[in-house]
Amino acid sequence: MKHANSGCRLRSVAVAMALVSVIGSVLAADADSSASPPETVYLFKSGHAWLQRSVSLEPDRSPARIPMPPSVHGSVWIGAASAKIERAVARFEENEFRDDVIDTTQLLRLAQGERVRLDLGDDEWVEGQVLRLLEAEPQEVATAGTTPVRHAGPRYVTLQSSSGMRVVEIGAIKGFEFDENFGGDWKVAQQRREPVLEIEWVPDGRSAALELNNLAGGLTWAPSYALELGEDDRSRLSGKAVVVNDLEDLVGTTVKLVVGYPHIEFAAVRSALMPSVRLETWSNQLQRIGGASQSYTNAIMRQEMAASPARVRGDVASGVVAAAGQASEDLYIYDIGSLDLERGARAYVPLSDEVVEHQHRFDWTVPDTVRDGRFDPNALRQAPSVWHVLRLVNAGSAPWTTAPILVLGEIGPIAQSRIDYTPAGGDTVVRLTEALDLAGNVVEVLDDADQAARKIRKLFGYSYEQLTVLGQLELVNHSRRAAPMRVVKSISGDIVEADHDPRIEAGAVGLGAVNARRTMTWEFELAAGESWKAEYRYHVLIRR
Repeated sequence: MKHANSGCRLRSVAVAMALVSVIGSVLAADADSSASPPETVYLFKSGHAWLQRSVSLEPDRSPARIPMPPSVHGSVWIGAASAKIERAVARFEENEFRDDVIDTTQLLRLAQGERVRLDLGDDEWVEGQVLRLLEAEPQEVATAGTTPVRHAGPRYVTLQSSSGMRVVEIGAIKGFEFDENFGGDWKVAQQRREPVLEIEWVPDGRSAALELNNLAGGLTWAPSYALELGEDDRSRLSGKAVVVNDLEDLVGTTVKLVVGYPHIEFAAVRSALMPSVRLETWSNQLQRIGGASQSYTNAIMRQEMAASPARVRGDVASGVVAAAGQASEDLYIYDIGSLDLERGARAYVPLSDEVVEHQHRFDWTVPDTVRDGRFDPNALRQAPSVWHVLRLVNAGSAPWTTAPILVLGEIGPIAQSRIDYTPAGGDTVVRLTEALDLAGNVVEVLDDADQAARKIRKLFGYSYEQLTVLGQLELVNHSRRAAPMRVVKSISGDIVEADHDPRIEAGAVGLGAVNARRTMTWEFELAAGESWKAEYRYHVLIRR
Protein backbone atom coordinates (compact mmCIF):
# COMPACT_ATOMS: atom_id res chain seq x y z
CA MET A 1 0.00 0.00 0.00
CA LYS A 2 1.29 3.48 -0.83
CA HIS A 3 1.39 6.43 1.49
CA ALA A 4 -1.45 8.94 1.37
CA ASN A 5 0.80 11.55 -0.20
CA SER A 6 1.75 9.16 -3.03
CA GLY A 7 -1.68 9.37 -4.67
CA CYS A 8 -3.20 6.06 -3.59
CA ARG A 9 -6.79 6.45 -2.38
CA LEU A 10 -7.02 5.71 1.35
CA ARG A 11 -9.82 5.68 3.88
CA SER A 12 -9.53 6.73 7.53
CA VAL A 13 -11.47 5.22 10.41
CA ALA A 14 -11.61 7.02 13.75
CA VAL A 15 -12.06 4.73 16.73
CA ALA A 16 -13.20 5.28 20.28
CA MET A 17 -10.54 3.19 21.85
CA ALA A 18 -10.66 1.71 25.33
CA LEU A 19 -14.40 1.54 26.07
CA VAL A 20 -15.43 0.40 22.61
CA SER A 21 -12.77 -2.29 22.60
CA VAL A 22 -13.93 -3.75 25.91
CA ILE A 23 -17.60 -3.59 24.96
CA GLY A 24 -16.90 -5.23 21.62
CA SER A 25 -15.03 -8.08 23.30
CA VAL A 26 -17.92 -8.66 25.69
CA LEU A 27 -20.50 -8.63 22.91
CA ALA A 28 -18.46 -11.03 20.83
CA ALA A 29 -17.94 -13.46 23.70
CA ASP A 30 -21.39 -13.34 25.26
CA ALA A 31 -23.33 -14.98 22.44
CA ASP A 32 -26.66 -16.77 22.59
CA SER A 33 -26.09 -20.14 24.28
CA SER A 34 -29.49 -21.75 23.72
CA ALA A 35 -29.85 -25.15 22.13
CA SER A 36 -33.23 -23.91 20.87
CA PRO A 37 -35.48 -21.10 22.07
CA PRO A 38 -37.23 -22.00 25.33
CA GLU A 39 -40.84 -23.04 24.93
CA THR A 40 -41.92 -21.59 28.28
CA VAL A 41 -40.27 -19.20 30.74
CA TYR A 42 -41.38 -18.20 34.22
CA LEU A 43 -39.99 -14.78 35.11
CA PHE A 44 -39.22 -13.82 38.70
CA LYS A 45 -38.73 -10.22 39.77
CA SER A 46 -35.41 -11.21 41.34
CA GLY A 47 -33.75 -11.15 37.90
CA HIS A 48 -34.04 -14.91 37.34
CA ALA A 49 -36.17 -17.08 35.11
CA TRP A 50 -37.14 -20.74 34.99
CA LEU A 51 -36.72 -21.92 31.38
CA GLN A 52 -38.27 -25.01 29.82
CA ARG A 53 -37.16 -26.16 26.39
CA SER A 54 -37.44 -29.26 24.22
CA VAL A 55 -34.80 -30.52 21.80
CA SER A 56 -35.53 -33.23 19.23
CA LEU A 57 -33.31 -36.32 19.44
CA GLU A 58 -32.47 -38.23 16.29
CA PRO A 59 -33.41 -41.94 16.48
CA ASP A 60 -30.52 -44.34 17.03
CA ARG A 61 -28.04 -41.53 17.66
CA SER A 62 -26.35 -41.03 20.98
CA PRO A 63 -24.86 -38.89 22.44
CA ALA A 64 -26.73 -35.68 21.73
CA ARG A 65 -24.75 -32.43 21.84
CA ILE A 66 -26.35 -29.10 22.66
CA PRO A 67 -25.04 -25.73 23.85
CA MET A 68 -24.88 -25.51 27.63
CA PRO A 69 -27.24 -22.84 28.99
CA PRO A 70 -25.93 -20.62 31.82
CA SER A 71 -27.61 -21.74 35.02
CA VAL A 72 -27.92 -21.31 38.76
CA HIS A 73 -26.35 -24.08 40.85
CA GLY A 74 -28.59 -27.11 41.24
CA SER A 75 -31.19 -25.96 38.71
CA VAL A 76 -30.25 -27.94 35.55
CA TRP A 77 -32.55 -30.91 34.98
CA ILE A 78 -32.47 -33.16 31.91
CA GLY A 79 -35.07 -35.73 30.91
CA ALA A 80 -36.80 -37.39 27.98
CA ALA A 81 -40.30 -38.79 27.72
CA SER A 82 -39.40 -41.83 25.58
CA ALA A 83 -35.70 -42.31 26.23
CA LYS A 84 -33.45 -43.14 29.15
CA ILE A 85 -30.87 -40.49 30.06
CA GLU A 86 -27.69 -42.11 31.34
CA ARG A 87 -25.39 -39.14 31.93
CA ALA A 88 -24.32 -35.77 30.59
CA VAL A 89 -20.87 -34.22 30.32
CA ALA A 90 -20.27 -30.48 29.99
CA ARG A 91 -17.09 -29.32 28.28
CA PHE A 92 -15.70 -26.53 26.09
CA GLU A 93 -15.40 -26.77 22.34
CA GLU A 94 -13.86 -24.40 19.82
CA ASN A 95 -16.25 -22.98 17.24
CA GLU A 96 -15.67 -20.48 14.48
CA PHE A 97 -18.01 -17.51 14.23
CA ARG A 98 -18.23 -14.64 11.79
CA ASP A 99 -18.99 -11.42 13.62
CA ASP A 100 -19.50 -7.87 12.41
CA VAL A 101 -16.47 -5.67 12.86
CA ILE A 102 -17.41 -3.33 15.71
CA ASP A 103 -14.14 -2.41 17.42
CA THR A 104 -10.43 -1.86 16.93
CA THR A 105 -9.42 -5.41 17.74
CA GLN A 106 -11.79 -6.94 15.21
CA LEU A 107 -10.67 -4.42 12.60
CA LEU A 108 -7.07 -5.54 13.15
CA ARG A 109 -8.13 -9.19 12.86
CA LEU A 110 -9.77 -8.37 9.53
CA ALA A 111 -6.59 -6.59 8.44
CA GLN A 112 -4.20 -9.50 9.10
CA GLY A 113 -1.92 -9.89 6.08
CA GLU A 114 -2.85 -6.40 4.80
CA ARG A 115 -0.84 -3.19 4.87
CA VAL A 116 -2.25 -0.35 6.96
CA ARG A 117 -1.23 2.98 8.45
CA LEU A 118 -2.02 3.44 12.12
CA ASP A 119 -2.47 6.87 13.71
CA LEU A 120 -0.85 6.92 17.16
CA GLY A 121 -1.61 10.58 17.84
CA ASP A 122 0.64 13.65 17.96
CA ASP A 123 1.30 13.28 14.22
CA GLU A 124 2.88 9.88 14.78
CA TRP A 125 2.02 7.24 12.16
CA VAL A 126 3.24 3.73 11.66
CA GLU A 127 2.87 1.76 8.41
CA GLY A 128 3.27 -1.93 7.80
CA GLN A 129 1.72 -5.33 7.24
CA VAL A 130 -0.43 -6.67 10.08
CA LEU A 131 1.14 -9.97 11.14
CA ARG A 132 -0.69 -11.09 14.26
CA LEU A 133 -2.37 -9.98 17.46
CA LEU A 134 -0.64 -10.88 20.70
CA GLU A 135 -3.13 -12.33 23.14
CA ALA A 136 -3.29 -14.81 25.98
CA GLU A 137 -5.85 -17.54 26.42
CA PRO A 138 -9.19 -15.84 27.21
CA GLN A 139 -10.02 -15.93 30.90
CA GLU A 140 -13.64 -16.22 31.96
CA VAL A 141 -15.29 -14.44 34.85
CA ALA A 142 -17.91 -16.71 36.46
CA THR A 143 -21.01 -14.71 37.35
CA ALA A 144 -24.16 -16.39 38.60
CA GLY A 145 -26.84 -17.15 36.06
CA THR A 146 -25.42 -15.29 33.08
CA THR A 147 -23.10 -16.14 30.22
CA PRO A 148 -19.46 -15.80 31.38
CA VAL A 149 -17.81 -12.55 30.33
CA ARG A 150 -14.30 -12.77 28.97
CA HIS A 151 -11.67 -10.23 29.82
CA ALA A 152 -10.63 -7.72 27.17
CA GLY A 153 -8.80 -9.33 24.25
CA PRO A 154 -5.30 -8.75 22.89
CA ARG A 155 -3.26 -5.73 23.95
CA TYR A 156 -0.72 -5.58 21.12
CA VAL A 157 -0.49 -5.96 17.33
CA THR A 158 2.70 -6.75 15.41
CA LEU A 159 3.50 -4.98 12.13
CA GLN A 160 6.15 -5.75 9.51
CA SER A 161 7.37 -2.33 8.43
CA SER A 162 10.16 -1.29 6.08
CA SER A 163 12.40 -0.70 9.08
CA GLY A 164 11.66 -4.05 10.73
CA MET A 165 9.19 -5.57 13.17
CA ARG A 166 7.04 -3.12 15.13
CA VAL A 167 4.84 -3.92 18.16
CA VAL A 168 2.05 -1.40 18.75
CA GLU A 169 -0.24 -1.20 21.78
CA ILE A 170 -3.83 -1.47 20.55
CA GLY A 171 -5.04 1.04 23.14
CA ALA A 172 -2.76 3.70 21.62
CA ILE A 173 -4.29 3.51 18.14
CA LYS A 174 -6.38 6.58 17.26
CA GLY A 175 -7.25 5.73 13.67
CA PHE A 176 -6.52 3.71 10.52
CA GLU A 177 -5.72 4.33 6.92
CA PHE A 178 -6.07 1.51 4.39
CA ASP A 179 -6.86 0.87 0.75
CA GLU A 180 -10.49 1.50 -0.22
CA ASN A 181 -10.88 -2.07 -1.45
CA PHE A 182 -10.08 -3.39 2.01
CA GLY A 183 -12.79 -4.89 4.23
CA GLY A 184 -15.05 -7.02 2.05
CA ASP A 185 -18.26 -7.76 3.96
CA TRP A 186 -16.76 -6.30 7.15
CA LYS A 187 -17.10 -9.55 9.03
CA VAL A 188 -14.28 -11.31 10.84
CA ALA A 189 -13.89 -15.01 11.61
CA GLN A 190 -13.07 -15.77 15.25
CA GLN A 191 -12.56 -18.87 17.32
CA ARG A 192 -14.75 -18.96 20.38
CA ARG A 193 -14.79 -21.45 23.23
CA GLU A 194 -18.37 -22.40 23.95
CA PRO A 195 -19.68 -24.70 26.68
CA VAL A 196 -21.56 -27.71 25.29
CA LEU A 197 -23.53 -30.45 26.97
CA GLU A 198 -22.96 -33.97 25.64
CA ILE A 199 -25.88 -36.16 26.71
CA GLU A 200 -25.72 -39.94 26.56
CA TRP A 201 -29.09 -41.61 26.16
CA VAL A 202 -30.40 -45.02 25.22
CA PRO A 203 -32.37 -44.86 21.95
CA ASP A 204 -35.14 -47.34 21.25
CA GLY A 205 -35.61 -46.61 17.57
CA ARG A 206 -38.36 -44.07 18.13
CA SER A 207 -37.97 -40.32 17.88
CA ALA A 208 -37.65 -38.66 21.26
CA ALA A 209 -37.53 -35.17 22.67
CA LEU A 210 -34.99 -34.04 25.21
CA GLU A 211 -36.38 -31.84 27.96
CA LEU A 212 -33.96 -29.32 29.43
CA ASN A 213 -35.04 -27.13 32.34
CA ASN A 214 -32.90 -24.61 34.22
CA LEU A 215 -32.93 -21.46 36.32
CA ALA A 216 -30.84 -18.58 34.98
CA GLY A 217 -30.26 -14.88 35.51
CA GLY A 218 -30.58 -12.14 32.93
CA LEU A 219 -34.28 -12.54 32.14
CA THR A 220 -36.82 -10.83 34.38
CA TRP A 221 -39.80 -8.51 34.55
CA ALA A 222 -40.33 -5.13 36.15
CA PRO A 223 -43.91 -4.16 37.10
CA SER A 224 -45.40 -0.71 37.60
CA TYR A 225 -48.84 0.79 38.16
CA ALA A 226 -50.72 3.98 37.34
CA LEU A 227 -53.66 5.20 39.46
CA GLU A 228 -56.06 7.69 37.85
CA LEU A 229 -58.01 9.35 40.67
CA GLY A 230 -61.73 9.50 40.08
CA GLU A 231 -64.77 10.77 41.91
CA ASP A 232 -66.74 9.12 44.71
CA ASP A 233 -63.61 7.40 46.10
CA ARG A 234 -63.23 5.21 43.02
CA SER A 235 -60.19 5.21 40.78
CA ARG A 236 -58.75 3.33 37.82
CA LEU A 237 -55.70 1.20 38.53
CA SER A 238 -53.67 0.01 35.52
CA GLY A 239 -50.73 -2.37 35.71
CA LYS A 240 -48.01 -3.10 33.20
CA ALA A 241 -44.86 -5.20 32.93
CA VAL A 242 -41.56 -4.52 31.23
CA VAL A 243 -39.91 -7.78 30.21
CA VAL A 244 -36.11 -7.38 30.37
CA ASN A 245 -34.16 -9.86 28.25
CA ASP A 246 -30.39 -9.97 28.58
CA LEU A 247 -30.16 -13.77 28.38
CA GLU A 248 -31.13 -15.24 25.00
CA ASP A 249 -33.55 -14.84 22.10
CA LEU A 250 -37.17 -15.72 22.78
CA VAL A 251 -39.00 -17.01 19.69
CA GLY A 252 -42.65 -17.95 20.12
CA THR A 253 -41.96 -18.45 23.83
CA THR A 254 -44.82 -18.59 26.32
CA VAL A 255 -43.97 -16.05 29.01
CA LYS A 256 -45.39 -16.22 32.52
CA LEU A 257 -44.79 -13.54 35.14
CA VAL A 258 -44.54 -14.69 38.74
CA VAL A 259 -45.86 -12.51 41.57
CA GLY A 260 -44.59 -13.44 45.01
CA TYR A 261 -41.38 -14.00 46.96
CA PRO A 262 -39.74 -17.27 45.87
CA HIS A 263 -36.68 -18.22 47.88
CA ILE A 264 -33.72 -18.80 45.54
CA GLU A 265 -30.90 -19.56 47.96
CA PHE A 266 -28.25 -20.32 45.34
CA ALA A 267 -29.03 -17.38 43.03
CA ALA A 268 -25.46 -16.08 43.41
CA VAL A 269 -23.83 -19.45 42.63
CA ARG A 270 -23.26 -20.68 39.10
CA SER A 271 -24.11 -24.25 38.29
CA ALA A 272 -21.41 -26.79 39.11
CA LEU A 273 -22.08 -28.21 35.65
CA MET A 274 -20.70 -25.08 33.94
CA PRO A 275 -17.17 -25.84 32.70
CA SER A 276 -16.23 -22.16 32.95
CA VAL A 277 -16.58 -22.22 36.74
CA ARG A 278 -13.36 -23.17 38.47
CA LEU A 279 -13.68 -25.21 41.63
CA GLU A 280 -12.17 -22.44 43.75
CA THR A 281 -14.60 -19.86 42.36
CA TRP A 282 -17.56 -22.14 42.90
CA SER A 283 -16.48 -22.87 46.48
CA ASN A 284 -16.07 -19.16 47.20
CA GLN A 285 -19.55 -18.45 45.87
CA LEU A 286 -20.98 -21.07 48.22
CA GLN A 287 -19.10 -19.52 51.14
CA ARG A 288 -20.50 -16.08 50.38
CA ILE A 289 -24.09 -17.27 50.71
CA GLY A 290 -23.32 -19.45 53.74
CA GLY A 291 -21.35 -17.00 55.85
CA ALA A 292 -17.70 -16.39 56.53
CA SER A 293 -16.75 -19.94 57.45
CA GLN A 294 -16.02 -23.01 55.36
CA SER A 295 -18.65 -25.04 57.21
CA TYR A 296 -21.49 -24.23 54.82
CA THR A 297 -19.43 -25.21 51.77
CA ASN A 298 -18.31 -28.39 53.50
CA ALA A 299 -21.90 -29.28 54.36
CA ILE A 300 -22.94 -28.87 50.71
CA MET A 301 -19.97 -30.73 49.25
CA ARG A 302 -19.79 -33.59 51.76
CA GLN A 303 -23.48 -34.41 51.87
CA GLU A 304 -24.07 -37.69 50.05
CA MET A 305 -27.07 -37.70 47.76
CA ALA A 306 -28.99 -40.78 46.70
CA ALA A 307 -29.28 -41.36 42.98
CA SER A 308 -32.46 -39.73 41.69
CA PRO A 309 -34.45 -40.52 38.55
CA ALA A 310 -33.03 -38.75 35.53
CA ARG A 311 -36.46 -38.03 34.10
CA VAL A 312 -37.79 -34.70 35.30
CA ARG A 313 -40.77 -33.57 33.30
CA GLY A 314 -41.46 -29.90 32.86
CA ASP A 315 -44.67 -30.01 34.88
CA VAL A 316 -42.85 -31.64 37.80
CA ALA A 317 -39.82 -29.39 37.80
CA SER A 318 -41.99 -26.30 37.67
CA GLY A 319 -44.44 -27.48 40.29
CA VAL A 320 -43.66 -24.46 42.42
CA VAL A 321 -45.73 -22.27 40.11
CA ALA A 322 -49.38 -22.47 39.18
CA ALA A 323 -51.35 -22.39 36.00
CA ALA A 324 -52.07 -19.00 34.48
CA GLY A 325 -54.17 -16.75 36.66
CA GLN A 326 -54.01 -19.04 39.67
CA ALA A 327 -52.15 -19.02 42.95
CA SER A 328 -49.94 -21.83 44.21
CA GLU A 329 -47.48 -21.97 47.11
CA ASP A 330 -47.91 -18.20 47.73
CA LEU A 331 -47.12 -17.37 44.09
CA TYR A 332 -49.43 -15.96 41.41
CA ILE A 333 -48.95 -16.19 37.65
CA TYR A 334 -49.71 -13.72 34.86
CA ASP A 335 -49.68 -15.56 31.53
CA ILE A 336 -48.91 -12.96 28.86
CA GLY A 337 -48.92 -15.49 26.02
CA SER A 338 -46.39 -16.00 23.25
CA LEU A 339 -43.57 -13.49 22.88
CA ASP A 340 -40.77 -12.89 20.37
CA LEU A 341 -38.02 -10.88 22.05
CA GLU A 342 -34.41 -10.89 20.98
CA ARG A 343 -31.61 -10.74 23.51
CA GLY A 344 -30.97 -7.15 24.58
CA ALA A 345 -34.55 -6.04 23.82
CA ARG A 346 -37.32 -4.96 26.18
CA ALA A 347 -41.08 -5.50 25.90
CA TYR A 348 -43.91 -3.37 27.30
CA VAL A 349 -46.91 -5.52 28.23
CA PRO A 350 -50.22 -4.26 29.71
CA LEU A 351 -51.28 -6.50 32.61
CA SER A 352 -54.39 -5.25 34.36
CA ASP A 353 -57.07 -2.57 34.31
CA GLU A 354 -59.52 -2.36 37.21
CA VAL A 355 -61.61 0.02 39.28
CA VAL A 356 -60.53 0.26 42.92
CA GLU A 357 -61.82 2.01 46.02
CA HIS A 358 -59.62 4.65 47.60
CA GLN A 359 -59.78 6.67 50.79
CA HIS A 360 -57.89 9.89 51.51
CA ARG A 361 -56.12 9.89 54.85
CA PHE A 362 -53.37 11.72 56.71
CA ASP A 363 -50.75 9.59 58.47
CA TRP A 364 -48.49 10.78 61.26
CA THR A 365 -45.97 8.14 62.37
CA VAL A 366 -43.88 9.01 65.43
CA PRO A 367 -40.77 6.84 65.99
CA ASP A 368 -39.57 5.20 69.19
CA THR A 369 -37.13 7.27 71.27
CA VAL A 370 -35.33 4.21 72.69
CA ARG A 371 -32.82 2.15 70.71
CA ASP A 372 -30.79 -0.77 72.06
CA GLY A 373 -31.64 0.03 75.67
CA ARG A 374 -30.64 3.70 75.45
CA PHE A 375 -32.41 6.95 74.60
CA ASP A 376 -31.81 7.95 70.99
CA PRO A 377 -30.93 11.67 70.94
CA ASN A 378 -31.75 11.94 67.20
CA ALA A 379 -35.16 10.28 67.29
CA LEU A 380 -37.17 13.46 67.83
CA ARG A 381 -34.64 16.10 66.81
CA GLN A 382 -37.07 17.03 64.06
CA ALA A 383 -40.77 16.33 64.28
CA PRO A 384 -41.83 13.69 61.74
CA SER A 385 -43.89 14.87 58.78
CA VAL A 386 -47.58 14.26 58.27
CA TRP A 387 -48.24 12.49 54.97
CA HIS A 388 -51.29 12.71 52.76
CA VAL A 389 -51.88 9.08 51.69
CA LEU A 390 -54.36 6.96 49.80
CA ARG A 391 -55.67 3.73 51.23
CA LEU A 392 -56.43 1.32 48.38
CA VAL A 393 -58.60 -1.78 48.70
CA ASN A 394 -57.83 -4.78 46.47
CA ALA A 395 -61.26 -6.21 45.68
CA GLY A 396 -60.02 -8.22 42.69
CA SER A 397 -58.86 -11.81 42.38
CA ALA A 398 -55.17 -11.11 41.68
CA PRO A 399 -52.61 -9.70 44.12
CA TRP A 400 -50.81 -6.43 43.53
CA THR A 401 -47.05 -6.80 43.51
CA THR A 402 -44.51 -4.40 44.99
CA ALA A 403 -43.81 -1.79 42.32
CA PRO A 404 -43.65 1.92 41.52
CA ILE A 405 -47.05 3.58 41.21
CA LEU A 406 -47.80 6.84 39.40
CA VAL A 407 -50.77 8.76 40.80
CA LEU A 408 -52.61 10.98 38.29
CA GLY A 409 -55.20 13.66 39.02
CA GLU A 410 -57.06 16.26 37.01
CA ILE A 411 -53.95 18.45 36.78
CA GLY A 412 -51.69 15.57 35.75
CA PRO A 413 -49.11 13.65 37.82
CA ILE A 414 -49.56 14.13 41.57
CA ALA A 415 -46.94 11.74 42.91
CA GLN A 416 -44.88 8.69 42.19
CA SER A 417 -44.74 6.36 45.13
CA ARG A 418 -44.49 2.66 45.90
CA ILE A 419 -47.29 0.17 46.20
CA ASP A 420 -46.53 -2.80 48.44
CA TYR A 421 -47.55 -6.39 47.85
CA THR A 422 -51.28 -6.58 48.50
CA PRO A 423 -53.16 -9.89 48.36
CA ALA A 424 -56.67 -10.13 46.98
CA GLY A 425 -59.03 -8.81 49.64
CA GLY A 426 -56.27 -6.80 51.35
CA ASP A 427 -55.49 -3.10 51.46
CA THR A 428 -52.39 -0.95 51.20
CA VAL A 429 -51.31 2.67 51.60
CA VAL A 430 -49.70 4.85 48.92
CA ARG A 431 -48.02 8.14 49.84
CA LEU A 432 -49.01 11.26 47.92
CA THR A 433 -47.49 14.42 49.43
CA GLU A 434 -46.32 15.90 52.69
CA ALA A 435 -49.26 17.62 54.36
CA LEU A 436 -47.67 21.01 55.09
CA ASP A 437 -50.90 22.41 56.56
CA LEU A 438 -50.85 19.78 59.31
CA ALA A 439 -48.19 20.57 61.91
CA GLY A 440 -47.15 17.99 64.48
CA ASN A 441 -45.08 18.31 67.63
CA VAL A 442 -43.69 15.64 69.99
CA VAL A 443 -42.32 16.09 73.51
CA GLU A 444 -41.00 13.39 75.84
CA VAL A 445 -39.53 14.04 79.32
CA LEU A 446 -38.69 12.00 82.40
CA ASP A 447 -41.35 12.02 85.10
CA ASP A 448 -39.64 13.89 87.98
CA ALA A 449 -42.28 12.78 90.44
CA ASP A 450 -41.32 9.17 89.80
CA GLN A 451 -37.55 9.52 90.09
CA ALA A 452 -37.44 8.36 93.70
CA ALA A 453 -39.06 5.10 92.69
CA ARG A 454 -36.36 4.20 90.19
CA LYS A 455 -35.37 0.55 90.24
CA ILE A 456 -32.03 -0.96 89.23
CA ARG A 457 -32.19 -4.39 87.61
CA LYS A 458 -29.43 -6.75 86.55
CA LEU A 459 -30.23 -8.40 83.21
CA PHE A 460 -27.94 -10.29 80.84
CA GLY A 461 -24.90 -9.08 82.75
CA TYR A 462 -25.82 -5.38 82.48
CA SER A 463 -27.46 -2.91 84.87
CA TYR A 464 -30.76 -1.33 83.81
CA GLU A 465 -32.68 1.49 85.46
CA GLN A 466 -36.46 1.66 85.26
CA LEU A 467 -37.59 5.15 84.26
CA THR A 468 -40.98 6.70 83.70
CA VAL A 469 -41.43 8.82 80.57
CA LEU A 470 -44.15 11.41 80.00
CA GLY A 471 -45.01 12.10 76.36
CA GLN A 472 -47.23 14.51 74.50
CA LEU A 473 -48.39 14.51 70.88
CA GLU A 474 -49.97 17.60 69.36
CA LEU A 475 -51.42 18.22 65.90
CA VAL A 476 -52.78 21.46 64.41
CA ASN A 477 -54.85 21.59 61.22
CA HIS A 478 -54.08 24.88 59.46
CA SER A 479 -55.98 23.92 56.31
CA ARG A 480 -59.57 24.75 55.34
CA ARG A 481 -60.70 21.13 55.21
CA ALA A 482 -61.21 18.39 57.73
CA ALA A 483 -58.43 15.79 57.86
CA PRO A 484 -59.10 12.11 58.55
CA MET A 485 -56.08 11.26 60.73
CA ARG A 486 -54.17 8.12 61.66
CA VAL A 487 -51.53 8.69 64.34
CA VAL A 488 -49.11 5.89 65.23
CA LYS A 489 -46.60 6.16 68.09
CA SER A 490 -44.02 3.43 68.74
CA ILE A 491 -42.53 2.94 72.19
CA SER A 492 -40.23 0.55 74.04
CA GLY A 493 -41.52 -0.45 77.46
CA ASP A 494 -44.87 -0.79 79.18
CA ILE A 495 -47.66 1.74 78.67
CA VAL A 496 -49.12 3.04 81.94
CA GLU A 497 -51.77 5.35 80.52
CA ALA A 498 -52.70 7.21 77.31
CA ASP A 499 -55.37 9.76 76.36
CA HIS A 500 -58.19 9.08 73.88
CA ASP A 501 -58.08 5.30 74.27
CA PRO A 502 -55.61 4.34 71.50
CA ARG A 503 -55.43 0.85 70.03
CA ILE A 504 -52.35 -0.81 71.55
CA GLU A 505 -50.51 -3.59 69.76
CA ALA A 506 -47.41 -5.54 70.74
CA GLY A 507 -44.47 -6.02 68.39
CA ALA A 508 -41.91 -8.81 68.12
CA VAL A 509 -38.69 -8.46 70.12
CA GLY A 510 -35.44 -10.36 70.15
CA LEU A 511 -34.57 -12.95 72.77
CA GLY A 512 -32.12 -10.61 74.52
CA ALA A 513 -34.39 -7.55 74.51
CA VAL A 514 -35.29 -6.11 77.90
CA ASN A 515 -38.17 -3.87 76.77
CA ALA A 516 -41.41 -4.81 75.08
CA ARG A 517 -42.29 -3.02 71.87
CA ARG A 518 -45.69 -1.37 71.56
CA THR A 519 -47.53 0.80 69.10
CA MET A 520 -50.39 3.14 69.97
CA THR A 521 -52.77 4.04 67.15
CA TRP A 522 -55.37 6.79 67.14
CA GLU A 523 -57.85 7.30 64.28
CA PHE A 524 -60.03 10.41 64.23
CA GLU A 525 -61.06 13.38 62.12
CA LEU A 526 -59.36 16.72 62.77
CA ALA A 527 -61.58 19.62 61.77
CA ALA A 528 -60.25 22.65 59.90
CA GLY A 529 -58.47 25.08 62.22
CA GLU A 530 -58.61 22.74 65.21
CA SER A 531 -55.89 21.05 67.24
CA TRP A 532 -55.56 17.62 68.87
CA LYS A 533 -53.47 16.66 71.86
CA ALA A 534 -52.75 13.30 73.52
CA GLU A 535 -50.61 12.59 76.57
CA TYR A 536 -49.19 9.20 77.52
CA ARG A 537 -46.91 7.69 80.16
CA TYR A 538 -44.79 4.53 80.06
CA HIS A 539 -42.08 2.64 81.95
CA VAL A 540 -38.82 1.76 80.19
CA LEU A 541 -35.55 0.06 81.20
CA ILE A 542 -32.45 2.09 80.26
CA ARG A 543 -28.99 0.56 80.32
CA ARG A 544 -26.48 2.15 82.71
